Amino acid sequence: MKKLDIGSGRRHFEDYITLDKDPKIEADVTHDIEKRFPFPDNTFDEIRASHILEHIHTEKKTFVMYEIWRVLKPCGIVKISVPSFPSPQSVIDPGHISFWHKDSFMYYEHGNRFRDGYEKRTSEPVPSFEIVESELINDWHLKITLKAIKEKE
Repeated sequence: MKKLDIGSGRRHFEDYITLDKDPKIEADVTHDIEKRFPFPDNTFDEIRASHILEHIHTEKKTFVMYEIWRVLKPCGIVKISVPSFPSPQSVIDPGHISFWHKDSFMYYEHGNRFRDGYEKRTSEPVPSFEIVESELINDWHLKITLKAIKEKE
């Protein structure tokens, strides 16, 4: 099982390839997730994104979600943790430059009419996920697991 931890910081989890943009972190791969991920399509069974998505620019949200989707294998999962907006934890850190809520992820859900409408009116690729589970802890910490939905190629 191949696993990726994006925005790993100094944490290293067993069996995960680590990716971080800060070269001082000494991750396995030094890379900015706001750019195309340096992995082929359908590489990973699992991705971990813990407290990293709130640090990407708002206009890059769909791009980053697409890149996560692209490098996941069909039915691969991404486990995401973010501070849920509008909690104080989501806005207190000046490094939090995009805001997420459980409903933010519904936008990427397979069969969601807003996602499907966006896909029809844009030339940008749009990811397709199924929400597997979602939990809000202490009224601010959102943990959500998404499964990559891919048509047979």
